[in-house]
Amino acid sequence: MDRDTQSPDHPPPILGRIITKGRVKLSAIKKMMEMDWYPLKQVRAYKYDDNLFAFYLKFEFHRKWALKNAPWTVDGCILNLKHWDDMLAADEVDFSEVQFWVRIMSLPLCMLNAKSGVKIGEKVGRVIDVDDDEQILSRNYVRVKVMVKVESPLKAGFTLIREGMEPRWIQFKYEKLVDFCYCCGRLGHGDDLCPHKQPNGDFVNPYGPWLRTQKKKIMMEEEEEEHVPDHGKLSAFSVDIIDEFKEEEEEEDEDESEGNLEEQIEATTIIVKNIIHNDPKGKEAAGGHCH
Repeated sequence: MDRDTQSPDHPPPILGRIITKGRVKLSAIKKMMEMDWYPLKQVRAYKYDDNLFAFYLKFEFHRKWALKNAPWTVDGCILNLKHWDDMLAADEVDFSEVQFWVRIMSLPLCMLNAKSGVKIGEKVGRVIDVDDDEQILSRNYVRVKVMVKVESPLKAGFTLIREGMEPRWIQFKYEKLVDFCYCCGRLGHGDDLCPHKQPNGDFVNPYGPWLRTQKKKIMMEEEEEEHVPDHGKLSAFSVDIIDEFKEEEEEEDEDESEGNLEEQIEATTIIVKNIIHNDPKGKEAAGGHCH
């Protein structure tokens, strides 16, 4: 069978499944892309089935960035992204695991290292990455990326036993964790709809909002520019914005000279640079908001 179905200019699509018992509309997907990714003209999204969507991105490094920084949040639910192998049908892609960066908190100094992170991370799921020792010491916690079974309860932490000392609870915190059940610790539903509820007993429930970290904006790495036209040291997202501004300027000022148009484009480029670097003056000059 011929596998050469994707050209270098058209990278393979990404499949995404929403982890929820409800249904999510395509409009919610598009809103997420507009807020968290980049202008919609750079990606096409299609709904294939209930909570199953396909994403076609223009640039390969955009595609890698979206996969690397998954999961994403759509309507308060987790969007689990996967590479779509061209030998598989959409319903054959495995969504049984979802990736999370997990923070391992309050470790003693002797365990603040990558080696301990891998060993502890195996308690959570399949380890695929870990911060290096310098990053760990600078934060005072270990950060490890793991693949977690979607249908299994999240691991809340573990009790560290040390000879001659009191046992210590080591808390896990999951980055980008949204909808999950405080009763059973599973993804995709809240405690009001939990099918695994147990009668109240004399035990401490390990699940709650403390398993989450504060949401942080994910920025595009600027070094991944080589797949797009060269517009200086801007990220690919800012290049798209510049192109859009160029089109608007050309439509509004067709009678202006070529020299004046070049000056406008140069000024627009400076504005977008300020936006990308979160310069308040740049936002004000552009007359809008940078998401």
